[in-house]
Amino acid sequence: PNDIKMDNDFFWNTIEHAKTISDEDVQELVAKILASEYNEPGTYSMSVLQTLKMLGKNEIELFERICSLCIDTGLIPEVVFSRPESIEPLMKSLRIDFGSLQELQNLGLFLPNDMSSTIDNPEKEELIINYFDKEIRFKPTHETDFKITFPGYYGLSNTGVQIQKHLKPVFKEEYYRWLKTNFKINNYILVEE
Repeated sequence: PNDIKMDNDFFWNTIEHAKTISDEDVQELVAKILASEYNEPGTYSMSVLQTLKMLGKNEIELFERICSLCIDTGLIPEVVFSRPESIEPLMKSLRIDFGSLQELQNLGLFLPNDMSSTIDNPEKEELIINYFDKEIRFKPTHETDFKITFPGYYGLSNTGVQIQKHLKPVFKEEYYRWLKTNFKINNYILVEE
């Protein structure tokens, strides 16, 4: 049994939208989202439906490729889009550039601006960054600074997080190696494995 009520606007409007979709990949994504909403009513917001209405096969494929660069819960280091030589071959192979990010920002999948954050770390604990199932560990090098200042990053929006759960981004070994060499945090160094 399910608890889909007649006032679940997301579910019923998404069913109506699904009737207009001809592309199989888009149909598959919408079907997964509908199944998830059916099993857990109230999971999705109306903003997800609005974004789904704007997504075609190309946009979904682009979003899936760019999600291959996400660390932790949907963050991409800003430096990736400045395209240093060290990451240029990977970006070319993924067919991603800053314009790709902007397109996905316009669709509401990424937040509109880059961000940075600072976290207190009075215990001087290690910092762990996750890339898929791999951990990248950093340890503090400074005895008096008890803060972790993340470099700039672009983050998935809530809509992007909800849709990304149903895609299959691919782990990229060369990006994992690049992160270990090039992802820098002030007063922290990589813990060698």
